This record gives sequence, structure tokens and C-alpha cells, in this order.
Amino acid sequence: MAALDEFPTQGHRVDLDKKIQNKIAAAVASALLANNVDRLEALSSKLLDPLAVSPDGVHEIFFFTNAIADSVEDQVPADSTDQTTATFAVAKKAIESWQKKYPQSLSATVSLAELHESKAWKIRSGGWANTVTDDQMEQFLQELHLAASALDASKAASARNPVWYAIAESVGKGLNVDRSQYMQTVDEAIRRFPEVTYLAPAGVPYMTERWGGSDLAVRNYADHVVAEAKPADQDMVYGLLYGTLLVTGWYDPQTIVARFGVNLARLEKGYADWYQRYPQPFNRDIQAMAYCHAYDIPDAAPLMEEIGDSPFPDAWSQSHNPAFYNWCVENVHAYLRTLKH
Repeated sequence: MAALDEFPTQGHRVDLDKKIQNKIAAAVASALLANNVDRLEALSSKLLDPLAVSPDGVHEIFFFTNAIADSVEDQVPADSTDQTTATFAVAKKAIESWQKKYPQSLSATVSLAELHESKAWKIRSGGWANTVTDDQMEQFLQELHLAASALDASKAASARNPVWYAIAESVGKGLNVDRSQYMQTVDEAIRRFPEVTYLAPAGVPYMTERWGGSDLAVRNYADHVVAEAKPADQDMVYGLLYGTLLVTGWYDPQTIVARFGVNLARLEKGYADWYQRYPQPFNRDIQAMAYCHAYDIPDAAPLMEEIGDSPFPDAWSQSHNPAFYNWCVENVHAYLRTLKH
């Protein structure tokens, strides 16, 4: 197995989600640049009715709004080879035209909220609060409040557009909303869209002490969300929720066991259930990563052998630790050597 940085693309395997995402992103960018609001409405409506799901289990309307989120730069650098992404001003103008022509749209005002929410986090960046300047914080909060206003204006769309809830969770975290209010948003999201398995895990970081929460808040959040899930989905939901704590790189397995009482065997089963539901190669990388995060090298080994020299960097980058793939490879190699002696 080679080092992850030797695979800047998707290796020898085809990530079907990436193809779908790129196709949708290109269509959205083209429509924004041309101010083609009919195209924006038609494409978003097609992805929502019914909710289109990619082979990897991602609801494709999120690919649409991810493309909106790409348009957060004030200008395209003069030396940039990328002339296909709309600037923030161009995107905002197109979305406002879209709102005007389609006032009942399920995605137009939600997309405006996405644009401001993404701009906010771009301004703030991902550092600790004490690394954010006063000017950055002021602009960050200003953009979040604009996003919150757009969410309020598009609340009716939340009944059919799950992206509304993903944005609401992100905005709520940034504005440090009361956690009981935050939980109400999550409750509504998982009841309306139980099949969108990543809405609840996205809320886990806000419950941690790093965001002003506590270990008890994390446990209560996870217990509540799992209890709300269908019985057949509860292990999967449990794994995805607590797996978030590992993937962030904030905690190691011993810590989440000691502090949150996590059952690692159940966490692993949850990921296995998820992979069984969406048995795509990309998700196999995610499951292997989860096993390595849990220090379960024996179960990671056969998956890593299947992955071979063709990992999906987009999957492993979710660990927030650039060296983690190599760590997993090295430990799998060491384990396999022990089996030969």
C-alpha cells in the first residue's frame, strides 16, 4: 500500500458520488454565472421530488447546495485557472433573481441561507475562537444572522428540503443558540427525514465542551437521537453519532469509552450496518477508517487489503488527520506480519 498523498485523484476506482457531485456542481455554477434561474429551479426541484439518493447514500440536493457554497469568494484571483465558479456577488444576484421569479421555490431562499452560512464560516475559518479577530467575528456573526433570516423566511420549505435543517444546525452552532432550542431543530429534522442519516451526527460537535457543551450533553444527545430512530436503524445511528467524535480527531477510543461510555463494538456494528445499506467502495474506505479509529486492526485488515493501492482521499480526509491513512496502513501491515509467524 502506498502513502495517501501519492493518490491526488480517486486512484483506480470510480467514486460514483464524485461524478454525480461534479456534474451537479458544474450545472449549478453554469446557471449562476448565466443568471439562469429557470435552470436552478428545475434542477433543485428534480433533486427534491422525490429525494434523489446517490449510490453512497448522500441525498443529491446536498450536492446542489454544496455547489452554492463554493461561491463564497469575493473575486476569482487573476491568476486562477478556475473560471467556472461564480463569485459571491454573482451568486447572490442570481439567487435573488431566482427568489423573485419563484417565490414558492423549495430551494431558492434556502440557497441564499446556504450562501451566507458558507460565507460566514469562510470568514471565521476553523480555528479556536481566540484565534478569530474582532473584525472577523463581527463579519461572521453578520453573515450568520443573514442566513438565519433566510431560514426564517423559508421555514415552509423545511417540510420537503432537508438542507434547511443542515444549515439551521450550522447557524445555530455559530450563534451559540440554547441547546434545548437546538435539540428541537434536530428532533424535527430526524422525524421529517429519518433517512438522511447525517443530519443528527452533524450536531454532535456542538454538544461537546469545545463548543460550550459537556460530556453529559453529548450522552443525552446521542441517547435521545438513538431512541428516536427506528429499531432496525438504532445501531447504525449509534455508530454514526459516536463515530463523529473519533473522526473529528478530538478524542481517541479510550477517551470516548471513559468519558461518554461508548460501546466500541456497537459503534463498529453501526458502521457495518451503514456499509451494508450502501455497499459502495467509497463507504468501504469509511468503514475501514472507523475500524482504525477504534483500534480494531483485525477487522480493518481485510477491508484495507480490498482497498489496496486505491484509497479514496475524500473519504480519508474526513478524519481531519492527514497522517491517519498512513497510520492505518502501517498498523494493518504490522498485524498481517504477525499472522505469518
